Amino acid sequence: MRSWTLFFLRVTLAAVLVVWGAEKALPPSDGAWRVAVGILEIALGLGLAMGVYGKWLYPAVCAVTGLTHAGVWRSIIAPPVANAEGSDTLLFPSFAIFAAALVLTAFRDEDRFTDTPTEEKDH
Repeated sequence: MRSWTLFFLRVTLAAVLVVWGAEKALPPSDGAWRVAVGILEIALGLGLAMGVYGKWLYPAVCAVTGLTHAGVWRSIIAPPVANAEGSDTLLFPSFAIFAAALVLTAFRDEDRFTDTPTEEKDH
């Protein structure tokens, strides 16, 4: 059951990254840096969905989802209520997305549906 749960968490987090990336990269209207970040998020999401390069990809996903908070920290700290200054209830759950990335990283050796070598998973 744990392997299936981690698989579901990995695939849904991958979907979030692909959507976030697509929103930044398509259509490119806010500059090259935004498009580059969008393409990075899409690539990370696709790699995460496929379960490849876990040793490097999982920490990268943690970094990207963690750094995303730098731009929306007011919405996370402000009470998630309508009309509170600096609050955006749609951004508040991004903290849970970062937590999901941390969980996946912590338990990556137990995700049986990745390319992690078997000897690393048997620890």
